[in-house]
Amino acid sequence: MSLKNLAESIILQSVEDLWDKRHSSDCMTFFKGEGFDICSRLAGIELQDRLKLLELIYGLTDVPI
Repeated sequence: MSLKNLAESIILQSVEDLWDKRHSSDCMTFFKGEGFDICSRLAGIELQDRLKLLELIYGLTDVPI
């Protein structure tokens, strides 16, 4: 597995885990911190697309950016 694939997997799993009350707090910490920034860069996600993803996540979870 390449770093790109691993980073994509981490992001996707974090999105999925947002709906699990046991993991949602950790996931929001991931998306608000360096973890998402690092993984999204490794995955090759453009800045504009990163912002769109964060807006979508925060919109679905009612958590302010």
